Amino acid sequence: MSEFPFDVVGEVRSEVDAFLSRVDFDVARITDITRKDPDSGKTVGFVDLAMPGVGIRSIAILGAVCAMELAGLRLRKIAGTSGGGISAALFCAAGVHNPFSIRTECVAEMLGAIDFQNLVDGGEDSEYLYDVVIASRGKDKEAFGATSLVQLLAFVRNADVLAKTFGVNPGDRFHETMDTMFTQLADGPFTVTEVRQYGAGVAQATESPEDEDYLIVIATDLTHGQRVVFPRDLSKYVSDLSRIGIVGLVRASMSIPYIFQPVRLREFCGDNTNLRDDGDVLFVDGGLTANFPLTIFDVVGRPRCPTIGILPADQPSGEPAEIADILDFSRSVVSTASTYWDRTYIEDDIHSCERMISVDPTIELDDGTTRTVGPWDFNLTPEERLELFLKGARAALNFLERFDFEDYTRRYRGTNDST
Repeated sequence: MSEFPFDVVGEVRSEVDAFLSRVDFDVARITDITRKDPDSGKTVGFVDLAMPGVGIRSIAILGAVCAMELAGLRLRKIAGTSGGGISAALFCAAGVHNPFSIRTECVAEMLGAIDFQNLVDGGEDSEYLYDVVIASRGKDKEAFGATSLVQLLAFVRNADVLAKTFGVNPGDRFHETMDTMFTQLADGPFTVTEVRQYGAGVAQATESPEDEDYLIVIATDLTHGQRVVFPRDLSKYVSDLSRIGIVGLVRASMSIPYIFQPVRLREFCGDNTNLRDDGDVLFVDGGLTANFPLTIFDVVGRPRCPTIGILPADQPSGEPAEIADILDFSRSVVSTASTYWDRTYIEDDIHSCERMISVDPTIELDDGTTRTVGPWDFNLTPEERLELFLKGARAALNFLERFDFEDYTRRYRGTNDST
């Protein structure tokens, strides 16, 4: 069943129309790169985009980008980690043939047809582990405590799988699903060759250098203990970059340790003759080394356009976590690892806050109560998904109302600025 049974883009279009009727908005206030769209004849502005790994909260990112595009902005360079890397690659694929295109329309439609829970493909035991340690889903610990023989065996079998493969889910369904989406969006194969085609088109449209990075997907090379910037760093691992499929790079970027099996170099290199490194090099989730690549496109001095970051993140509650057993401990490890560095952008870096769309992932339920959407809450209702999408859109419109590129560069990106 479709996850978006609504016209989500139409809902955002209504919000944007109201915004444009209320605010004297000009894309030239957001970016120096403005061009006339050859199809519509309207002036649009190009910006760079950075997205973190936030799981299902990427729906809010999609809503934010949708509002930006409908308001007249287009994407130039795109970067992301984990879930953000997925979004970055999807936006890139959607723009391969036309850099002026509004990409969220087709991306939202495709994502709406995905049952995200179905991507957990390690069988009943892995689904159980996901429910208990990752999602929690508001269920009592007593209901999930490993007290029964069946539950105990599930943990034992998961431990056996982890010992052999380092992850309880193969990730095959994710690979197949994303590969289909990329092929449809790019109208054919989506490899490094198509990314270069995208870069050439954007470079021509914006009069930018063609040899720069127009798509970045962050992963972690666990074998060498370092951050990897794909596809830029592929030359360290393979001889011929052109035939490397982007789906393998995205699959590496979202490989949450223990939950999904890591990706080995030989799995996406094409064949062994293309290897420059050991085929058993392991890649896992980019969130381990750089969950929010906000500074990845920064240059010395004044940039031509801003890098806008979109961050759906919890506001710190100030309440300590209750850690009474191994399940509480596991959840706290996952939560801290996935949110700590994101929060530092909000709390410690005024420069980053100035160019960031911060989305509160708290949504209102039908009964009047609220719910803070977690990164792995794949069980959201269609109505809750729509609310999260709209929260992202509204946060983007608030940002567009206040942001001024000239003021931003004067305060933070002077000629002596090394970032």
